[in-house]
Amino acid sequence: MKLVGVSRAKQYSPQSEDRDAAIFNGVASRLAECGHEVELYDEGLLPAEMAADLIFSMARSTQAIRFLKQCEDKGVPVVNSAYAIESNNRLVLSQLFSAHGIHMPLTRQLQTSEPAPLCPPSGCWLKRFDASAQTKSDVVFCHDDEDVESALSAFRENGIMSVIMENHIQGDLLKFYGVYGQPFFHYYYPTSGKGFSKFGLEQYNGAPAYVSFDATLLHETAELAATLSRFYIYGGDAVVAPDGTVFLIDFNDWPSFSPCLQEATTSIANYLMQKII
Repeated sequence: MKLVGVSRAKQYSPQSEDRDAAIFNGVASRLAECGHEVELYDEGLLPAEMAADLIFSMARSTQAIRFLKQCEDKGVPVVNSAYAIESNNRLVLSQLFSAHGIHMPLTRQLQTSEPAPLCPPSGCWLKRFDASAQTKSDVVFCHDDEDVESALSAFRENGIMSVIMENHIQGDLLKFYGVYGQPFFHYYYPTSGKGFSKFGLEQYNGAPAYVSFDATLLHETAELAATLSRFYIYGGDAVVAPDGTVFLIDFNDWPSFSPCLQEATTSIANYLMQKII
């Protein structure tokens, strides 16, 4: 089979360029080792036409997503789907997951031109609405009303007119990685002193108290989120509240898998090969 990979451009891999490249190239190598013809492209240098039995993509740019949607329209499977990446912004995912029983923090959309709302007592997060975070300023933690007003002003000055306001959930922060339908699932506590942090924002949850929670339920919740979003190669963040309730606070398409690179490489390659059997 001919498999085509589309890598993620640098601006969509803030402080993670090498990590994203490692999982992308690792999957490509594994597929080639299994006897498939593998052709790789940068998302900014796509050809006018592309022949493939399947495309695996980490792309995020508007132009690449448009091109990959055209490929899907012609019947070529794309993982993760360009249609899914285009349609599933943070607000959509929050509403979708909540409607299916997944515990989510209260989330709403704000226009930066409007008066600043009150900050919830627990604090909140302001995140750009139109795209995934590309710089540290795209995700801001606010302690109080003054912080909210200042953050909205900064977003506005940077030309970002719409943001998401998400209530902060205090508790043990978890990062997780998975591949839909595969046994592989990895999670860890990023504030325990282990692991990489893009922007250092995990500090706001503090050191983990290691509250007991149902790890099997976390995996099942992540699989449900993957089904709903169609992000079948996924990662995310969750918080275990003091009472053991697990809140899903972020869900992403194709992260770097850096804490579990080898396991993830094999699992992703297996998933892709199953798609073309």
